[in-house]
Amino acid sequence: MKKPKKAFQLYGKGKIPLSIEIHSLESIEKRSADEWECSTAIISIGDNGSVPPKLAHQPDYFMRLEFEDIASDEAGERGVNPEHMFSDEQAREIAEFVYGCKNEVDLLICQCEYGQSRSAGCAAAIRQHFYGDGIEIFANEKYYPNKPVFHKLTAALCKR
Repeated sequence: MKKPKKAFQLYGKGKIPLSIEIHSLESIEKRSADEWECSTAIISIGDNGSVPPKLAHQPDYFMRLEFEDIASDEAGERGVNPEHMFSDEQAREIAEFVYGCKNEVDLLICQCEYGQSRSAGCAAAIRQHFYGDGIEIFANEKYYPNKPVFHKLTAALCKR
């Protein structure tokens, strides 16, 4: 039986499927100690007011966003300003960034503080949109994808 073609394919500069990695702040700083072996884009996510990663070697494309790692319905009970939550505008910015560099890079890295939640939600949305396999990140016990990030980014990518 023939597999159906996916609606979208994400190909990097070398016309191979784009590799997507998930990193923590610590692991991305270690990873950047050596020069990037291929064209690279990084989506870096931190808490509001946090320090961005200190990269020894800069990637070809870099985007930095700041928002808290909790669901918006938990903001009030945790005393977090709702304006510090992941927004539809930030989701659109990520979608624009991905579409803007997807044909120029071979590696896309999603990075957050611990490399488990926000970055995993971001990577899952991108994989779901382009490959239809974002569920694999949810199924991996190593990650706890942030669901608002996944849902808002998935919607923003679909609007492109």
